[in-house]
Amino acid sequence: MKLSKAITTLVSLHFYCFSLFADQPIMSEVPRWDGGYGFQVFQEFRWSDQLRLGSDKQNNALGLDYTKAITHFEGVYTWHKWIRFTFKIPYVVQSRKVDQGGNVVKQKGQGFDDIKLALPLKKYFNKRGYSGNFGFVPQVRAFGDDNDAYKISDGSTDPGCSLSYEFENALLKFHFDATYWFEQDDSYKDELGLDLGLGWNFHDRGSVAVE
Repeated sequence: MKLSKAITTLVSLHFYCFSLFADQPIMSEVPRWDGGYGFQVFQEFRWSDQLRLGSDKQNNALGLDYTKAITHFEGVYTWHKWIRFTFKIPYVVQSRKVDQGGNVVKQKGQGFDDIKLALPLKKYFNKRGYSGNFGFVPQVRAFGDDNDAYKISDGSTDPGCSLSYEFENALLKFHFDATYWFEQDDSYKDELGLDLGLGWNFHDRGSVAVE
C-alpha cells in the first residue's frame, strides 16, 4: 500500500480563477504493480476580494469577497500497470458577499463538489536511458451538491477525457495532461484543463517537481 498525505495552500487571485482540472492520483505517480493501491488527502484554500471585468480590475466599494476551503480525498487501484481506477472526492465549505441592488448579501454553501471517476489507460515504453508512457483517460463527474444559495456544483453529470504524456530519465521527469469536459448544463460552456510538470531526480528515493 502506498499512503501519501500532502497539505497544499492555494490562493485564488480573481473571482474567475476557480478550477484545477487535470492530474490523477497519487501525486501524479500511480502504482504500476498489479493490485497496487493508494490514497491521498490534501487541503486547498482560496480567497479573493478583487473584482475583474475581463483583465481589468474593478472598484470594490462594497467590500465583496469570497472564501473557499476544499478537502480533497483521492485514491487509485491498479489491476495491471496499463489499466487502473481512480476517484476524486472534494468536500467544499464556501461563502461570498454579493451585490443585490446595492445591498451586500452573504451567501454560503457546504457539501460535495463533483465526484470524478476515471479509468486511466497507459501505454508504457522503456528505452535505453529513459522511460515513459502515453495515456488516455475516459472519466465522468457527477453527484455534486447544488442546493445552497452559493452553489457548489451545477448538478449535471458530465463525461470527459484526458490525453497525457510522461517522460523520465535519471535526472529529469516531465508530464503533460490535457482534459476536456463535455458540460451537459446548457448554462455553462465545455471546459479544457492543462497540466504541466517538470521535476529533478536528485536521489534514487527522492525528487522535486514544479507543476
